[in-house]
Amino acid sequence: MDFGDEPARLILANDITEKLNAERMLKESENRLSVIYNSTSDLMYMLSVESGAQFKIQTVNKAFLKTFNAGFEEFINQYIDQIKQLNTTSLKNKLLKVVESKASLRFEEKILLDDSQLTFENTLSPLIDENGNCIFIIGSSRNITERIKAQEALKISKDQLRELAANLQNIREEERTAIAREIHDELGQVLTYLKINLTLISKSFSSAEN
Repeated sequence: MDFGDEPARLILANDITEKLNAERMLKESENRLSVIYNSTSDLMYMLSVESGAQFKIQTVNKAFLKTFNAGFEEFINQYIDQIKQLNTTSLKNKLLKVVESKASLRFEEKILLDDSQLTFENTLSPLIDENGNCIFIIGSSRNITERIKAQEALKISKDQLRELAANLQNIREEERTAIAREIHDELGQVLTYLKINLTLISKSFSSAEN
């Protein structure tokens, strides 16, 4: 570009400071979420809603992999029907319910893993797109096996204490009955003795008068 006889250049510059700050903040937020996602003891996973009432695993956290003693590649991009460790029929019915209702669902589920029965408290939450369709489902599962065992042990202890208290009450009643019977028998013997003595005294007075 010329300005008269002097050559000139036109330089355009855009201030991208805000864009860079936004990208940095987004990256930091993603890193924090990643740390939380992989440090929690709860099992976390995300499923995509596929055609034909199918659900595909998109991501799982470290706790999920540790619980199932498996590698990342064994779950990613796998349909839940292919995961033998899961109770797929029950889970699939609940996933379909979340898709239809577009609302979160909480439930307890038992699974058999390495010959041990584990109990999980689960939450399934839908992610809805701009058209109102459920496209992803976020799942979290908390292992409450030990809590259930503790509750069952506490219930057994309470039942045993109630049974012991009832037995003690029965023993007290039996002791009261036995004591009352002994007192009754002793009083009967004393009264009989007194009656005999009174009879003898009465006869003695009668003989003296004669």
